[in-house]
Amino acid sequence: MRAFIAIELPDTIKAALHELIGRLREAEARVSWVRPEHMHLTLRFLGEITPADALRLEELLALRYQGMKHFELQVCGTGAFPNIHRPSVIWAGITGSGNALDAVQAIAEEEACALGLPRERRPFTPHLTLARIKEAEYGKRLMPYLSRERDFEGGAFPVAGVSLFSSELTPQGPIHRRLREFLFS
Repeated sequence: MRAFIAIELPDTIKAALHELIGRLREAEARVSWVRPEHMHLTLRFLGEITPADALRLEELLALRYQGMKHFELQVCGTGAFPNIHRPSVIWAGITGSGNALDAVQAIAEEEACALGLPRERRPFTPHLTLARIKEAEYGKRLMPYLSRERDFEGGAFPVAGVSLFSSELTPQGPIHRRLREFLFS
């Protein structure tokens, strides 16, 4: 199964992101927009794992996330990966929490490696993916709209846990299923 570890977003944040996407859509760029119901803060993409690995990971994550404290994140700003001159991903930024988010993400990374998955090469950059761009010309068309939203404020939200998801890719879009939620104390 295809799987990932993520922080779920409350409906208020999804609504703010939906409004942001509505403004960015005015660029009429042919890009793949992420539907708000599929938005989450990915801590670690796992790729294809076996059901047995998923169960083992559930046990490991349950132990590691037990005793973590709640914290708050803020959705603010926009940008593009790898950069605004050659965008392939459009995102909204995440800030706040001091070291709490880094600690939660480090656990996800460590336990993915404990399953035998290779360590993630890129540094963790907290973000919420809004769109994926396949053709550079559409990315360039979108950039003035994205620049206007660079000070976007999507709101703050509490983080009370982390979830393990499976993800099935279909022609109608991905189907994410929460396998287990790991609530903090």
